[in-house]
Amino acid sequence: GNSGGPLIDLDKKVVGMNTAIVSQSGGYMGIGFAIPSNILMNIKEQLVENGIVTRGFLGVSLQPIDSDLAEAFGTSTTQGALVVDVVEGSPAEKAGLKQGDIITKMNGMSVKGP
Repeated sequence: GNSGGPLIDLDKKVVGMNTAIVSQSGGYMGIGFAIPSNILMNIKEQLVENGIVTRGFLGVSLQPIDSDLAEAFGTSTTQGALVVDVVEGSPAEKAGLKQGDIITKMNGMSVKGP
């Protein structure tokens, strides 16, 4: 297969690395998935410097707010993100986020949805 091979654009520039394919037949025809090259560069740098890759983890599950949810939570807007789950011991829990919170701003910027 081509997993691990470069994903190349029409200008012959590497834009990612092929990782998987979903195929009904099990062959080469299907939907391919790739990791973007900017993420690969970050992974490479972490591996070279630390020998491991560390990813961010907030520990929260979010849901869009539709008109029914907005009404149930007593708000008139569908802007924002509804906190539906907070992982115990996570940075989200330590920051005080709770199930049922609605996030409308982050770093001074409006949150339109999750």
